[in-house]
Amino acid sequence: MSSKVLTVPFKANAAQRHHILKQRHRATNSAAYDAALRQRGSLTVWFADEAIADWKAEPRTTRGGQPRYSALAIATALTLWAVFRLALRQTEGLIGSILALLGLDLAVPDHSTLSRRAETLALPPAQHGSAPVHLLVDSTGLKLCGAGEWLLEKHGTRTRRSWRKLHVGVDADTGRIVAATLTTSDVDDASQVSALLDQAGPLASFTADGAYDQDGVYDEVARRSPGTAVIVPPRSSAVPSETAGTAPTQRDRHLQMISERGRRHWQKASGYHWRALVEADISRFKRVIGDGLRSRTDRRRGTEIALAVGALNQMLELGRRDCRNFRVWAGMMGEETPMARRKAPYIPDQLLDQLLAGADPRTAFDPNGLLDGLKKALAERVLNAEMDHHLANEPGNSRNGHGAKTVLTDTGRIDLAIPRDRQASFDPQLIAKYQRRFPGFDDKIVSMYARGMSSREIAGHLRDLYGVEVSADLISAVTDAVLEEVAAWQARPLEPVYPLVFFDALRVKIRDEGLVRNKAVHVALGVRADGTKEVLGLWLEQNEGAKF
Repeated sequence: MSSKVLTVPFKANAAQRHHILKQRHRATNSAAYDAALRQRGSLTVWFADEAIADWKAEPRTTRGGQPRYSALAIATALTLWAVFRLALRQTEGLIGSILALLGLDLAVPDHSTLSRRAETLALPPAQHGSAPVHLLVDSTGLKLCGAGEWLLEKHGTRTRRSWRKLHVGVDADTGRIVAATLTTSDVDDASQVSALLDQAGPLASFTADGAYDQDGVYDEVARRSPGTAVIVPPRSSAVPSETAGTAPTQRDRHLQMISERGRRHWQKASGYHWRALVEADISRFKRVIGDGLRSRTDRRRGTEIALAVGALNQMLELGRRDCRNFRVWAGMMGEETPMARRKAPYIPDQLLDQLLAGADPRTAFDPNGLLDGLKKALAERVLNAEMDHHLANEPGNSRNGHGAKTVLTDTGRIDLAIPRDRQASFDPQLIAKYQRRFPGFDDKIVSMYARGMSSREIAGHLRDLYGVEVSADLISAVTDAVLEEVAAWQARPLEPVYPLVFFDALRVKIRDEGLVRNKAVHVALGVRADGTKEVLGLWLEQNEGAKF
């Protein structure tokens, strides 16, 4: 089996995920959203008094001819040209008809002026506010104007067309495009991070795909906004830095989580899946504005992109869809839950900051470290809550101090202070009387035993991994306790009739006479009349066959 980790597993395994139901969404503001969509195509135009006054350009005090139209007039005409995909002469006619319908005595910019002024048009920078943004970054290709389909139809061939690369940064909370740059097709995506950050302002997080997995990206984000989370998937061939053991970087922590829990768990834990929003905005750009650039020079193309981005953001302010997601299982609709733009943390960041204050993060997961201390505090808090509930139901009884008990956990030993009562009638549920092992510890022993490890191997593994000394008698007692559950399962009553019964065999490794051998476990799976499945029995054989 190959050990290569796929960079984007959800896309790479799309053909194998047909059995996983796709998320469905239901809009909760359908009427308002429909009205906003109609408003985006409305030709209702009004001119404020300030716009009428600013339509004509200010007189020039330097040498040269006097301009007739202000930047506002040129930007208005070119915005209509970009949104409605008109030719420049058609745009000239549209502006003239609008001014005539409004009864305004204003000059109409001709198509030559629009083309020439687009080269030097200075647009005011967009105002995005002072709050930090969760920036999502991606890039896409835009075709340049050319012969297009005419060559294919006329000559049966098509020359290789040129294209430009559009780099965008999207605010994850609002969906607005807060940064955009246009470069040639051979420019590296990561090289445009600095230009995008100049436009985006303060950051709360930076999310991008694997093309941005470079030290320069991490350094640039850290230089501008220290402490900002950089959520970029490391490449499949990535290795930790030289200081990963002493001072791990964000990238080192990403690699550690991926190696321990898998890439899909990292995507969910880090919030990487929110990057799909920037792909949705790119799709919206190409559907509304188009997938090509119509200007002939790079400076005019930059103006075209800036006006298109401003128009898309203005459309978004008219209204956006508010969705709730739901899943469908076996033809039945599940409970609807609101779909948040960004998942709230399970534990508030302020509480985590208090826990980490004055502690060494490198020893948080070590034996007797911060994690064990937190587990001890939570266990004692639960035990005291159980004691309060117990005393509330027994009048005349009261507390009688604490008793020390050492319990085994999956990370080591923990010394607990068990509360006691005067009548000695308190039997806690979390750690019962005479119990020396934390819940879940026995499951680890059974799991290792099921994988063919001997009692001595299990004891050595627990000693090396958790620093816990466990005797062979304890391991035998834990594994023997499973036999009682097995006997009860074998003696359970079965249904009188099963409409369907499936038979199959699994190859598993089983310890036999001191050796680990491959054997076949035959499984009988029955389907009840209500559709539920039940394992009817398990049979162990040397080889797979029908004789069992």
